[in-house]
Amino acid sequence: MKTKLPWGYNMIKISIKFWTNNLPKDKDVDDKTSWDSGVLTIPKNTHRKLDLDSIMFNSLEEIIPKLKVLLKRNGIKLVDSRQKVKFVE
Repeated sequence: MKTKLPWGYNMIKISIKFWTNNLPKDKDVDDKTSWDSGVLTIPKNTHRKLDLDSIMFNSLEEIIPKLKVLLKRNGIKLVDSRQKVKFVE
């Protein structure tokens, strides 16, 4: 019989968090407003032998380049889902 693993066990998770501190006091600023900067975080994952790691970004344009740095720094390789053979580095 197959053991049921907890949801997310076979995943590598990365979160994106945007800063919301010190926003200008303006009529257009509400609870769903944030800066375009923040932090990308990989939580600890003992199954995948990953330790907690994070990297900050200063604009939306920096997210993908910083994500690539974070992945490389942690030895995470991505397989191109359209090709199923080529590693993205």
